[in-house]
Amino acid sequence: MNATAWLGVAGVALHARGVARQMGGWRNWSQNVLSGPPLPAPPSFSALALAGGAALELP
Repeated sequence: MNATAWLGVAGVALHARGVARQMGGWRNWSQNVLSGPPLPAPPSFSALALAGGAALELP
């Protein structure tokens, strides 16, 4: 589960890079955030992994 949580952290950087690669990059952020990869997806992936790890620790 820890490795899965770290993949979510790395995913934020990869998704931000994906938005930057759209036409106009971050200067056109209002369009590119909507049409590029979803920025909130990797943190929610990490949160789900951390919740799963916590659930495994319950008695």
